[in-house]
Amino acid sequence: MKGLPVILLLLAAIIFPVKGKPIWKRFFINSSLYLIFVLSLLYTSNFDYALQKLETGLSILVLPMVFHILAPQLTVKKSVRTLFFKLFIISTTIFSCIIITVILFDDSVAYYRDWYSNTFRTIITQTPIIGQHPIYASIFLSLSLVFYIELIKNKVLKTVSKHVYFIIFGLINLTLLIMILSKGVFLALNFVILYSIVRDRRLKRYRLWALFLVLIVFTTLFAFNRRMNELLKIETYTEVNQNFSTGIRVGIYQCCIEKIKENWLIGYGLGDSQDALNDCYSHKVELLLRDEYNTHNQYLDITLKTGIIGLSLFVLFLVSNFIRAYRNKNTVANLILLFYAIVFLAENVLARQSGVILFYFLLLFLNSNKSDMIHLQRDSGKLNIDSENRFTNFKKL
Repeated sequence: MKGLPVILLLLAAIIFPVKGKPIWKRFFINSSLYLIFVLSLLYTSNFDYALQKLETGLSILVLPMVFHILAPQLTVKKSVRTLFFKLFIISTTIFSCIIITVILFDDSVAYYRDWYSNTFRTIITQTPIIGQHPIYASIFLSLSLVFYIELIKNKVLKTVSKHVYFIIFGLINLTLLIMILSKGVFLALNFVILYSIVRDRRLKRYRLWALFLVLIVFTTLFAFNRRMNELLKIETYTEVNQNFSTGIRVGIYQCCIEKIKENWLIGYGLGDSQDALNDCYSHKVELLLRDEYNTHNQYLDITLKTGIIGLSLFVLFLVSNFIRAYRNKNTVANLILLFYAIVFLAENVLARQSGVILFYFLLLFLNSNKSDMIHLQRDSGKLNIDSENRFTNFKKL
């Protein structure tokens, strides 16, 4: 079901194509990760696992195909983006209300001082139909808060009632986000919000309030929440302990680095990377081998699979889209990229459809706008009539 929207989008692009010359350069840059994964099949041995991963990440190829080949002249109007932000916020709020209701009616655990965030995380995973891994749920909730800031900046909430509604929506999403508390995602969100408020003049009057709110939230979490409090414990970084997610990551990263050093140029291939990690786990910590933990770091994951060559292509992909968003003054696309670039340091986001579909869709959807398409056409010397008339009228003015 998660892949169904991508299939529908592909069918729509085939049936109702947006005419224009394919943008091959953008296609190859944005789909480069998938292409390098396919090439890694030449030197991997576990084909079944590799094909499974190719299926999971198929959106890395399909979405750039839609936006750059089947609909190369597609532009997203500001009104459409605004509507998307509103619907995204509302949908995550409905999700949050359902999960919080399930938690409130759960009488199997007594909730005390450290908020039992692990129990909350178990509940959000096991909820029927809409159940989601807490890390990806945290990403959804965080994005809704980023989109809410974008609505404020663009002053699209015209009435007091709309402001009140969306403030309530934001507080509900923030509540669930704090309850399940994925540390890496939460820290990335706070950094992005502070960066946005400090950098954007339109939010100048909110700066002191934002700094004060972040300080209060952080102080509260470090005082009462075990998952945040573990960041301050030395033993978290010196030993692998199943009770500390940070400690588990330390053991994982040690094995990742050890295996990357052994095959740093082209990696182990899409199918054998997990086997290489498991081999290291078997000699170090059985806890990591028992649950077959992945890299929990997107950059290390790509390097382990495709070596420094694959990592270089992925960094090129990120930098290219940063530059594109910056040239178009597309602040929301830059914020989303910055958010994900930080989350990638602590999570292997592209290992699941919930991560890969949303990331690539948002990147291509939000980084498409009229000014960018006009520049591309002008650079190639093939301005369409509508764009040419706009430039002519602008010169006359």
